[in-house]
Amino acid sequence: LAAARKKDTIIDGHAPGLTGKQLAAYVTAGAMSDHECSESAEAIEKIRAGQWIMIREGTAGKNLKKLVSLLDDRYYRRCLLVTDDRHPGDLKIEGHIDNIIRKAISLGAKPENVYTAASFNAASYFGLRRTGAIAPGYRADFVILEDRNEVKIDSVYKNGVRMSQHGRLTKECRAMFTNKAEQMKNVDNSGIKDTVHIAKLTAGSLKTPSGEAKVIGVVEGELLTTDCGSASGINVKKDILKLCVAERHHATGHVGVCYVKGYKLKEGAVATSIAHDSHNIIAVGASDDDILLAIRTIERMHGGMAVVNNGRVLAELALPVAGLMCELDVSKAQKKLDGLKSAAYGLGAAKGIDPFMTLSFISLPVIPKLRLTSLGVVDVDKFSITG
Repeated sequence: LAAARKKDTIIDGHAPGLTGKQLAAYVTAGAMSDHECSESAEAIEKIRAGQWIMIREGTAGKNLKKLVSLLDDRYYRRCLLVTDDRHPGDLKIEGHIDNIIRKAISLGAKPENVYTAASFNAASYFGLRRTGAIAPGYRADFVILEDRNEVKIDSVYKNGVRMSQHGRLTKECRAMFTNKAEQMKNVDNSGIKDTVHIAKLTAGSLKTPSGEAKVIGVVEGELLTTDCGSASGINVKKDILKLCVAERHHATGHVGVCYVKGYKLKEGAVATSIAHDSHNIIAVGASDDDILLAIRTIERMHGGMAVVNNGRVLAELALPVAGLMCELDVSKAQKKLDGLKSAAYGLGAAKGIDPFMTLSFISLPVIPKLRLTSLGVVDVDKFSITG
């Protein structure tokens, strides 16, 4: 933070539920924005404390409905629109910022306020002084719409030149690099496809140390979790599933184990190597054997996503680049992802959540209430490992 302040750069915040003196201290430390607000009262307090609010509507975190009132005449100039994490299929089918604009207008927000938040406010916050408005001295980057409320795009202009119309390019887009060799000559990509290193795991690796462990509650449409007490084992009838996070960078053998409620699998297991922010392997399941198979499947693929049941892999997507990215085009990647989600829902995963995006955030130990890391359950409010 001190280095960022010294260079007078932007410091983005990440502080769900922070209020009062703690918020004042946080803002004093330099945090200029927040994209984790889930209630309007919290957002208003942060605006009054000097922060900018990024209204998020992504694949898992959907906060627009509760925060749309911020786009009224009083507060909209301190608001931006963001997606945070977004699946490729959602981008292709629903869109990106354009999707949030449509939703906000449909929820009753003034179109002029919504468009200001989506363009000028974002440019202002990030210090892009020649972008975000159509006026003398600004770059001529703009979009012409056929329908303002539906964000139906007629044409797109870059530096005053029309680049597309009616969804088709009208001018060739010049690549930043003229050839792949030039693009890659200064890039060290050694090891980028060799990032999954897991110690040998057994059924014993998935046992809870004391026989009992915390139960993390999943909240539909939110990244926040709840404390649902403790459990001593899997109980599918009561929606108690086992949750594991296996360290995958240095083969330490560390495995965090607890239980989760709200995911609602009836059988099988789901796992992914996208697990914010350490990106270890996180898995949820109704049996230890299937959880182990899901983890080993990801190890075999050098990263990825998997759904298994009764000792059989139902669907998988390899993410060999750092265990986070694939080398497929958007359509092929989305087809694989659709197959994974269909398999997870087929095993009973809650329809109101995204089986993979929701899972990937349960390991992020900076959002209340409880999170699971490879070292155990973290109580975010208390800044401590509880089990």
